[in-house]
Amino acid sequence: MVALVVTVSAVGGTYVFDSVDSGSDAPTVDVAGEVTAEPDAFAVRLTNMGGAPLRYGDLSVVAEAGERSDRVRTSSVDGDETFAPSESWRPSLSLDVTAGDTVRVYVVHEPSGELLFEDERRVAAADTPTTTAPSTTTADSPSTPAPTTTTTSPDTTPPAVLVSADSAEPEQFTVSVTATEELASLVVDVAELDDVTLTLDDFARQPTEAGYQYVATVTGVDDGYYTVTVTDATDAAGNDGSGDSDTVEVEEREDDEEDDEDWPFWWWDDWGDGWGWDDGVWNWGDGWDWGGGWDWRDGE
Repeated sequence: MVALVVTVSAVGGTYVFDSVDSGSDAPTVDVAGEVTAEPDAFAVRLTNMGGAPLRYGDLSVVAEAGERSDRVRTSSVDGDETFAPSESWRPSLSLDVTAGDTVRVYVVHEPSGELLFEDERRVAAADTPTTTAPSTTTADSPSTPAPTTTTTSPDTTPPAVLVSADSAEPEQFTVSVTATEELASLVVDVAELDDVTLTLDDFARQPTEAGYQYVATVTGVDDGYYTVTVTDATDAAGNDGSGDSDTVEVEEREDDEEDDEDWPFWWWDDWGDGWGWDDGVWNWGDGWDWGGGWDWRDGE
């Protein structure tokens, strides 16, 4: 396996990644991140969207802007040593960024060298402050202030969205969608069911530490495999985080079956005049009697 190791350069104090052979297995995990990069305002929020829990001590978080960089490694966060699924973490990175900088953020699993998260942002110019020109007053006209101007940076970051499907009961399955922010629109298609499309109104919504969770149940389906795909997951700014999918197996409901543990002797219980099988010995009762023909009496 080819892995990455974070090392520090002697020039400028920047961090670089070296390729090495690693015998450690990479964790099966999905790490999402939100990077805020504005003049004099830099922050990173990481979320374990699902998969294996991670030890904080195994992670390196590196941020670079030009020749400036910072790296965070910690053994615990708020006394907890494990970065568990659905949890969020804000590494205490310290990095001065200015307009026009290109900021890069990396999250590396040190034992395996696996790159778990990577993002790059260009720092926009600071918002133009609101200004008001001085007003002038003459004897012939009232005071007229100059118009104000306010500029804000648009939100262009799509939400991180994951979908999972599970079947705990026969002939039905549950669809769960997690997102790092509240969704304004949500559509989930079921490939094998042409008449089933789940929209935002079909889901029950609840906030979580990592964002929001949306849950819906599809009932009355046949046994088999079903694939669910998020085809629309748009936030309030119009950014779409769709594309994830999952497959679930649904089992058929079994009919109640008669208990046949005593077969083949249960049908002898009510046969003839009490003859049957008792404690491993034939019990012939009073025997057979066919009238004017032959008979079998007293078991002889």
